[in-house]
Amino acid sequence: MRLPALIAIGFLLLSTVSAVAGDAATDSILPPPLPVTVVNPQWGRVGRYAAWENYGVDRFGRWQPRVIYTPDGAFYYYNGQPYPWTTIHPLAYMPRASD
Repeated sequence: MRLPALIAIGFLLLSTVSAVAGDAATDSILPPPLPVTVVNPQWGRVGRYAAWENYGVDRFGRWQPRVIYTPDGAFYYYNGQPYPWTTIHPLAYMPRASD
């Protein structure tokens, strides 16, 4: 029972060796490889005070999470959750594009 398994393994090894040997002739037909480009990982350096962009000053001078008002509804800038108090507390956010 082991002899047929050994014959099958030998046949597979010989067929892969012959297939690899046949690929050597096609290497000269292939075009040269493209140059490798490396992307600089430091393109988006974050500043020390970048966390404060998530906050805005309210009408009392306190820092509150910034709310973005769009036609689809208002949402918090830092996590994207909907802001539910646009009709109840309209002065709690600034309905403008920039400060």
